[in-house]
Amino acid sequence: MLESPGYHPLQPPQEFRLDIFKETAMAMKPVVDADLCTACAACVDACPEGAMYMNDDESLALVHLDKCTSHGACEAVCPTGAIVLTDM
Repeated sequence: MLESPGYHPLQPPQEFRLDIFKETAMAMKPVVDADLCTACAACVDACPEGAMYMNDDESLALVHLDKCTSHGACEAVCPTGAIVLTDM
């Protein structure tokens, strides 16, 4: 394979723009499917920002969108796949 100067397979190409990546990632927010949510609260425990919380009767996980930094921990720990990071 012909490689350009400065190329390293474990580093992103120079034209990779971290600022654009961060803006795109921050646009992703968790959406909870009420039909799949079992109210286990694993997402609440996993969220490092405290953006996930349970509704008043503890039957559904909800998201404080203003607190969410699109970390993705909630989606990763959800045992039923009820949480999906989605473009907002």
